[in-house]
Amino acid sequence: MASFKAFLAAREKHKGNEAYKAGESRDAYDAYTRSLAYDGANAVVFANRAMASIRLGLLERAEDDCTCALKIDPDNVQILRDLSLLQVQLRDGRGFLETRRKLLQLKPNNKMHWVAYALSNHLAGLGATAIQVIDAYGETIKNEQRREETAERSYEDSELALYRNSILEEEGRYGEALAHLAASEAVIVDKYTLAKKRAELLLLSGPQARDGAAG
Repeated sequence: MASFKAFLAAREKHKGNEAYKAGESRDAYDAYTRSLAYDGANAVVFANRAMASIRLGLLERAEDDCTCALKIDPDNVQILRDLSLLQVQLRDGRGFLETRRKLLQLKPNNKMHWVAYALSNHLAGLGATAIQVIDAYGETIKNEQRREETAERSYEDSELALYRNSILEEEGRYGEALAHLAASEAVIVDKYTLAKKRAELLLLSGPQARDGAAG
């Protein structure tokens, strides 16, 4: 009986996959639902139904299915990524924060997970923590063996430095933002943006800061 149920579950999953490829999202959703009725412990089918739900505009159902899939396969990076994107669309800031934390724990050598975790903290109103995350990533780079410098690498570092600076400015820490710009001058590629940002920060900081810069 168990093997027959497994056969039926696999058959419906296949039907769902074919329908999804054909752009028939409702048929795909229904087939995955039938598959889960035969085997409710298949993380892949939950994740596939979530993708069909997204196409149907059923974002909350998709989030629920991703959550169910992760209860079965908690370290599945692809499902975690899909869930994090859903959480952004649903404005689930706390959920997004926890999902990005999990992804960083699983893949600490991936720069994008560091940046996304910093962003998740920033969106949750935790600007200071976002800065700590960016700085922690910088330390991991310093501790690595010498990396090959490329134009792409330099641009990425420049953008990350400007993002860190924007958080300082947003929090009203203008003096720290000015000091950070000065320390990051060699890293920031876009010198026009650097000069413009310095001028803006000097205006926000008041006469004392402007006098110090002039001196």
